[in-house]
Amino acid sequence: MVLAKGTCLIWDIRKPAAEHPVRVVTGQDRFRCSASSSTGRWLVTDSSAGIEVRDLSAPAAATHPVGKAPSIATLTITDDARFVVSGSSDGVVRLWDAENSRQLASFRADSQITTCAVVCRPDPVIIYGTSSGAVHFLRLEQPAISTAP
Repeated sequence: MVLAKGTCLIWDIRKPAAEHPVRVVTGQDRFRCSASSSTGRWLVTDSSAGIEVRDLSAPAAATHPVGKAPSIATLTITDDARFVVSGSSDGVVRLWDAENSRQLASFRADSQITTCAVVCRPDPVIIYGTSSGAVHFLRLEQPAISTAP
């Protein structure tokens, strides 16, 4: 993925010789951060409009707002697009319910969040790294964030 002013260009990395992106996603504002699901179906972006999820399998890639948080440095999304995790330069990790556009939990780290991931088997596990070099694992077990269908 390459971010430009209001544009995200997406290439299929299985085709390294490709000269043109497989998808171009545009937004009203400059994207500050983006990530895709491992399946490539979902794209999560952050801009001044906030965190938004896009279904790349849909022709128009309609946006769905998730929420707003300051100074987002990293994002990740689950393959089913139910959860988004954001990490901020102010050291806060947030778990979002993407379907209902609400923040479920937040955690303060010892320093700036530099990377994050989320695994949902069976309960969500947030993995994040900080600028101090630490890697943290948070297993969430609250019924309100159950991954059961």
